[in-house]
Amino acid sequence: MKKNHTEHANEIQPNHHDQHIKDAIASVEPPTWLKDSILEQAKPKTANILHPRFKLLAIAATLIVCFFSAFTFLSMKGNTQLKNSDDFRDAAATYVANGKFLLDYKTSSLDSIEGWLKERIAPSFTDLPELLKAQTPIGCKELVWQGTPVTLVCFHREDGKIVHLFIGNRTAETEKLFTEVTNIRRVHELETGGWLSDQHVYLLTGSEPSVSITSYLEST
Repeated sequence: MKKNHTEHANEIQPNHHDQHIKDAIASVEPPTWLKDSILEQAKPKTANILHPRFKLLAIAATLIVCFFSAFTFLSMKGNTQLKNSDDFRDAAATYVANGKFLLDYKTSSLDSIEGWLKERIAPSFTDLPELLKAQTPIGCKELVWQGTPVTLVCFHREDGKIVHLFIGNRTAETEKLFTEVTNIRRVHELETGGWLSDQHVYLLTGSEPSVSITSYLEST
């Protein structure tokens, strides 16, 4: 039985419209944000999983670093013994040349340093050269040499370099330990020299070979 033209048209019309719809959809450009979101979701996900053994190694390494940092700090803080030498100048210069120490008390106030030392009955200073007093204090440290208490006071010069002042109590028992301190001499390539007062002996050392201490001694 033949289908008439109207029935045939009714059969193909839906297919004709479907094609138009497909073409229309294909011609529409989706928003950029939507494409990016779809592409991001389609990416393969990799889990950032650290093997337990590596975690333990990382923790162990961190603990080791902390331990050695604390050990170094305590060693430098506790470094209070000058070299067991019969020469005070040599002991002081050796201590500075090694450079492995931390100050007990840090301040830029010379008066504060003097008060701190007197509270501890440590060797202090009475009269310092004016040129030395004009430098910026860094702080101080209590030391021991040949069983005798010694104080170290450090100063920043105007050029940023450092001079170190060692102070010892001058008594009949210690007099022989501080011989020839007033002479200027290089020890371990550091310039050293000092002066004496009624109560104390003072020895200056440069922090490096290029630091001269002569000008401070000239004003004593």
